[in-house]
Amino acid sequence: MRDQRRTRSVRFQLEPMEERAVTSSISFNQFAPTVALQRSTAAARANVARAAAARIATPNRLGPVLAASSAARVSSTAAVLRAAAPVSQAAVTTPAAANSNISDVKNGPMAKAGQELINLYLDYQAFVDGGGQGTFRSARAPGLQVVGTSVRVDVKGATASALTSLGMKIEANQSGIIEGLLPIAQLPSAAQLSQVTMLKGIHTPVLDRM
Repeated sequence: MRDQRRTRSVRFQLEPMEERAVTSSISFNQFAPTVALQRSTAAARANVARAAAARIATPNRLGPVLAASSAARVSSTAAVLRAAAPVSQAAVTTPAAANSNISDVKNGPMAKAGQELINLYLDYQAFVDGGGQGTFRSARAPGLQVVGTSVRVDVKGATASALTSLGMKIEANQSGIIEGLLPIAQLPSAAQLSQVTMLKGIHTPVLDRM
């Protein structure tokens, strides 16, 4: 009886061990493919990341290196397109070319001088082009004080040395306003001095006739 009990005890102890062994075997058999799949997936992701890094570091056909973010790539492409875009004709037009019309009293090179001095200069140019013979008189600005080929003006903002370099004979210099005889031919140059804020012709006094 004791032998039978001992045999049953041994068998009862072996059965749980066999069950655990079978269970462990089944769990391992199920776990092994999962581990293999995870390793394969990780390897695939690593390959994709290396390929993406290689593409980012390689210049594209437009020239600049591709940026990592989509916003940076769009910005880079836009910059390339702007650089490759043709320059419009308006962009290459110089201010001097755009404002070369002496008669333009608003935007021309003599805009600071005003309409009357512009008319005087145009009359003088016609006089010179006609040979410059005789005494110059302006038909469109007869009220200005013209002495020979110079005109008496008031200039504000310019320095005396800048005006004398243009041939002006200074007669007065008070409160920042310089008065004198300026060669008519130098009117455009005086008007284009950056420091000049006013260039005004002086009129001949009109005497009342009783």
